[in-house]
Amino acid sequence: VTAADLDPQLIGAVLKDMPVLAQDRVRYVGEDIAAVAAVDADTAEEAIHLIDVEYEELPTVFDPLEAMMAEAPVLHPGYERYHGPKTKAPTLKNVQTLVRASKGDIERGFAESDEVFENSFRTQLVHQGYLEPYAITVEVDQQGRLAIWVANQSVFKLRKVLGEYFDMPLEMITIHPSNMGGSFGAKDYLSLAPAAYHMSKQTGCPVRFIKNYTEELTATSPRHPAVIQLRTGVKKDGRLWAWEGKTFYNGGAYGAYKPNPQGSMSGAYMVAGSYNIPHTLLEGYCIYTNQVPGGYFRAPGETQTLFAV
Repeated sequence: VTAADLDPQLIGAVLKDMPVLAQDRVRYVGEDIAAVAAVDADTAEEAIHLIDVEYEELPTVFDPLEAMMAEAPVLHPGYERYHGPKTKAPTLKNVQTLVRASKGDIERGFAESDEVFENSFRTQLVHQGYLEPYAITVEVDQQGRLAIWVANQSVFKLRKVLGEYFDMPLEMITIHPSNMGGSFGAKDYLSLAPAAYHMSKQTGCPVRFIKNYTEELTATSPRHPAVIQLRTGVKKDGRLWAWEGKTFYNGGAYGAYKPNPQGSMSGAYMVAGSYNIPHTLLEGYCIYTNQVPGGYFRAPGETQTLFAV
């Protein structure tokens, strides 16, 4: 099956911006473009190599700051039409979401400071490193009822999102939670469930997908790399008086994996640490690039910002 065989609606936990299979373009190396089922793994592997794809190379961008520049390619031309949270930022180039928090008067705070320091930090992409790769088995019976065996952190959310995607009553979907060999925030999304559903419906057989570790490292939901810019105003007696923190998260090709109501990273709100500072301004940008889509890794976005703090 390819995108032509599937419902074209986009999926996502909060920001619905990701196709089940690539529709007219691939936005990162590792994006799924087709799904193959066969009687055994060797036959499926052979069938995969018979698929012929013709690619037209498009401009790419991998750095979040570069992605916001005027000359950067627009990675999601249909972004304004995407269903998503109020934190969507249609006036900013390639930005998935933008969150802000403030108190006091930031300009007054810097004007009253005796010294002002500016620092910039970068953190890297990190895979969650669980031992068990993602695996799922899906079976559609003759009445159209759906049964799923999967190691997923949020089985009720998974059922709800699948019900919306398939326009199916929730009582038609049964999810059997399976023992999970690690997740740490990563196994919290639809992944291959819709494609497996269509395969099972067409074949009348249960369908199982198990990722190998090459697929894990090129097509899952790792920790966002980030650029953190801090501007700090201090008094001569040592008091922190003004603090401006901007975090630019490299969100990768899609924002679909982020499940909080803002569709963002909670660490953006923690870029002033735990200090009592009278004047603060905090901003957190999640930005589209042609990298693997970032997802949650325990303390989502906080490891990056607190490292900088």
